[in-house]
Amino acid sequence: MKGQRLIELASDLLERFCLDIPTRPVGRDGNRKATDLFAARMRNCSFDVSCPEFRCIDWATEGAWLQTTAGRTVAHASPYSPGCDTRGRLRVASTVADLEAADLALALRGLLPELPG
Repeated sequence: MKGQRLIELASDLLERFCLDIPTRPVGRDGNRKATDLFAARMRNCSFDVSCPEFRCIDWATEGAWLQTTAGRTVAHASPYSPGCDTRGRLRVASTVADLEAADLALALRGLLPELPG
């Protein structure tokens, strides 16, 4: 396959994924459509393709938040995380040393996980 033709095929496929099937969580119709599209394109390029079926939980979120005496703060949970209703002490950690010294179960986001020890 010539380079320019490959670029055109890749560009078309990317456009289809982004514009025609933008929502593709595993287990949903969009994911099945995207899988079928990609498999068909690869077969057209003479690749041997198989698409094994597997069970997965449905991708869903009902929102997440942290409730304190000062009010409610929006939180961001993984879409595959099981729901929970739990209570505990809120602790502040503003440095890597604070995190290392604390006995916590937590998830990090933003720049803090990238800071050197």
